[in-house]
Amino acid sequence: QADVAAVLWPPALALAWDLSQPSSSRLRDAFYNKHVVELGAGTGLVGLCVARLCRPLSVTLTDFSSAVHEVLSGLIGSLSQEEYAPLYVRSLDWSRLPEDGVVPHAHPSSVVFVGATLVYEKGAAALLATALAVLLCLPNSHQEVLGCKGLKQYRKVPEAWIALDPAHTDVDVFPQAILDTKVLMLERIWRCEVSAMKMPFGSGTLVQHRSQTSVILYRIYPSHAVSTPST
Repeated sequence: QADVAAVLWPPALALAWDLSQPSSSRLRDAFYNKHVVELGAGTGLVGLCVARLCRPLSVTLTDFSSAVHEVLSGLIGSLSQEEYAPLYVRSLDWSRLPEDGVVPHAHPSSVVFVGATLVYEKGAAALLATALAVLLCLPNSHQEVLGCKGLKQYRKVPEAWIALDPAHTDVDVFPQAILDTKVLMLERIWRCEVSAMKMPFGSGTLVQHRSQTSVILYRIYPSHAVSTPST
């Protein structure tokens, strides 16, 4: 587990790169003014990018590993609070989720989940799907109308943005695992090829992953919700 969490996998790099692009308005808007929770944070790259670039209310980095929890806590302590949204670290076991949600003080509809490279072993797809069904369908997580544009209403619903590498075990069954929950739907947002990547992060430049691979980004949301643009 510690070895897996210590690697910057392609899906995390792809998400971080997309968030850094001026054209990535839909993805940035999904996290704007929300309480964002990164699942299986590992190095915390995606959550840190969200905290730096997307103006969320808060970002909570979660991971099952206590070793990762300790490293992330130290990392957060070294960052400038003026440059990032409020950052928190929390241990999270997908098989034993808290009844009051991961961000207890927040309304469920204001919490958005994000994750990368979460399905890398057999059985992980079903476990993640089950966890998302609980996290996205908490009591009182109903839709709230935010406003109108013309005749179209834009709604605030709990959702998750998950980036996966199709080469990993169980990724091919992830979409069906989501539908099998009977309470979730999913939308494929993009598929991209990841090779050698360079992107500015803080005062340095991150260079990782030189081999070519594909990454798919999914948006998952409750089946009772109307799939409308995120706001």
